[in-house]
Parts: sequence; C-alpha cells; structure tokens
Amino acid sequence: MGFFQSPIKLINILLKQKDINNCVRKSSGWFFSEEAKNEYRCYTTVSQKAEFFFEYLFSIAKTKDNLNALYNIAFVMADSMVDSNLEFGGLSNVMNPDLNPLVAYVKESIIVKGTKDCDYGNVYASELLCALHKEKKPNNYILPGRNGYLRLAKQNPDGSFPDMYKIERDIIWSFCNDRENNLCIGPFAYDICQTEEDDSQDEIKGFFAKEN
Repeated sequence: MGFFQSPIKLINILLKQKDINNCVRKSSGWFFSEEAKNEYRCYTTVSQKAEFFFEYLFSIAKTKDNLNALYNIAFVMADSMVDSNLEFGGLSNVMNPDLNPLVAYVKESIIVKGTKDCDYGNVYASELLCALHKEKKPNNYILPGRNGYLRLAKQNPDGSFPDMYKIERDIIWSFCNDRENNLCIGPFAYDICQTEEDDSQDEIKGFFAKEN
C-alpha cells in the first residue's frame, strides 16, 4: 500500500461490494491449497485480495450476518497485514487464527449486524485494536478518558510508518467512517477533561477472556 492513502479513496474501496453476495462459496481448507495460492498470485489490486480474504473470513466466521464488518477486516488483511513483516505476514500466516488475532476474533466472536442509527463501528474498531495488541480491555481504546490514542503505534523518527501503525489506521478508517454521525469519535479520540474511569467496571469475557 502506498501509505498514506486518502481515507476517501479507502472508503470507496470498502464500498466496492457489488459481487460479494453472489460469490461461489468455498470451504476454509481450500484457501490453503495450491490452487488458492496460484489464484492469489494473479491478483494485482487491493480490492481483489480483499475479496479473497472476505471469502475466507466468511467460511470461518462464527456469525455471518455482518458482511460489512467481514469485508472491512478483509480489507485490512489485504492492505496492510499480508505483506507486513509481523508474525502474520504472508498468505498462509495472515489467514491463520493462531497467528492473526483479527482472524481469531472473526472465528470466535459474535459480530452482529448494526442498524441505520448504530453500526457498532467504534465498538468493533476498539475490539479489533485490543485483539491486535493481545490485550483484554477494549474499553481502553474506545473510552476517551483512557486516552486510547496513546496506545497506538507512532511514526518512525525517519518519517516512515511501521507495519503496526498502518494496520491500526486501516482498522480505524475502515470502521469509523460514519459520515452521518459527526459525534462518532472513534477509538483514536482523546478527552481534554482527562476524566478517570474505574477499571473494575470492565467485564472481561468471550474472546478477550482467552487472551494472554
């Protein structure tokens, strides 16, 4: 990816979903086959790779109602994860739930479909950021008083962007692009009032209860 992309350009890619509901479904095992690898090598665009990963996520997802969320995660995998130098870099690794916490999240979590008034974008962004860093408390990213932005990766001193930085921003841009609700502040927000929240109010359950 030529970082930074324009967020508007990124959103346009995310909205390119005209054929998703008409795809021929494949088993999850197929995506690790030589046929799948050869097919993937022919892809030249992020949107082609994202559709490939979307189909894989659909095949393993615990719930399949929220296609937009699955596509957003597939985009992140295609745009900034598969070619990274992190442990989930590479085609087989990026689809491995033991190496890619976003894939594990899809496989183990219930991702419900939102409504017109609430698409849960900020909630899923905070949970994915939390999973990415193998932490337990998504509230640390979504509650402004906890200054979640301080937990995000920083730009390198030479002006380049580390792989984790790119992945985090892809998650934020993908899930927090609510253009109708201007109060949609996202997990990168901060609170100038610096209010303090009680950690005891966090309930650790489900996917995050399993994290080390």
